[in-house]
Amino acid sequence: MRRERKSFLVVGLGRFGGALAASLTRAGHEVVGADLDMDIIDALKGDVLEVLRLDGTNIHALAEVGVPEFDACVVASGEDLGQSLTIVMNLRELGAKRIVAKAATAQHAVILEMLGVARRDVVFPERDMGERMAHVLGSPLIADFVSLAADLSLVEVDAPPAMVGSNLIDLDLRRRHGVTVVGIRRGPEFIGSPRAEEVIAAGDRLVLIGAADYIARFLQR
Repeated sequence: MRRERKSFLVVGLGRFGGALAASLTRAGHEVVGADLDMDIIDALKGDVLEVLRLDGTNIHALAEVGVPEFDACVVASGEDLGQSLTIVMNLRELGAKRIVAKAATAQHAVILEMLGVARRDVVFPERDMGERMAHVLGSPLIADFVSLAADLSLVEVDAPPAMVGSNLIDLDLRRRHGVTVVGIRRGPEFIGSPRAEEVIAAGDRLVLIGAADYIARFLQR
C-alpha cells in the first residue's frame, strides 16, 4: 500500500528534532527544519530537504515559511518552557493544521494541552525510552524500537527469511506494506540509506520507518 507523502515543519533541530527531521526525510516526506544554531543547520543540510536559520518565537519569521501548508508542525525544543509555549502559540495563530510538541515535564504537557495541542501529540522522548525497551524485550523479532511521533515509529528487525536474496526494488516494501528501509545492519557494517539494488542477505537486520500499525502488520506476515 502506498502511503501519502506528507509535509512537516520541525522547529528545533537538537538531538530529538534533528533525528526526527532526518528520519522523516528518509521516509520520503517533505521536511523543512528550523533552528538558530548554524553548526546544527550545516550538519543537517545533507539529511533534510530544507534547513532554515529561523527563530520560532518570532511570529513574523515563522509566517514566512507558510505554516498552514504543512500537514504537521513539530515543536522539538522542549527544554526552555517559555520558548516552547511561544512557538506553539505562534503556530496556532498562523493556522497550523496539526501541532506536535515535545514536553520536558508533566506540567509542561498540561500547559501544551491547555494551548490546544492534542494529548496524543505531546511527546516525551525520555519517557518513551521505557516503551522502546518494552518493545525490544517483548518481541523476539524486534532488535530496537523508537517512537518518533504520534503515528510514526522506527524499528530494527531481523530480515524475514522470505526476503533473503531479493533486492529492495523488487520487494517494494513502501508500496506493499507502507514501511521504508532506511538502513541495513550487516554484521559490524551499517548501510545507511541503502540503494534500491541492495540485496538482502541472511542475517541482515533491517531498520524500518513507518506508521506503527503498518509495522505491526508487516511483522505479523
